[in-house]
Amino acid sequence: SDINFDRIITVCEHAAENCPHFPSKAQRHHFNFSDPAKATGNEEEILNEFRSVKHLNKEYLEKFVEEHY
Repeated sequence: SDINFDRIITVCEHAAENCPHFPSKAQRHHFNFSDPAKATGNEEEILNEFRSVKHLNKEYLEKFVEEHY
């Protein structure tokens, strides 16, 4: 089925480069978060990287909603 997207949001370089093309007039928004799956260190350091990216992502999306809706 055809979906008319209003906005397309990508949050990493891989997604921005490989996101399928949607033939629409959707506004594209991009913010590059680091990939926590690539974090190194001990278990606590890796977990902290996941938490950090989750927090940054939440802040970005809350601000996005405030600005656009």
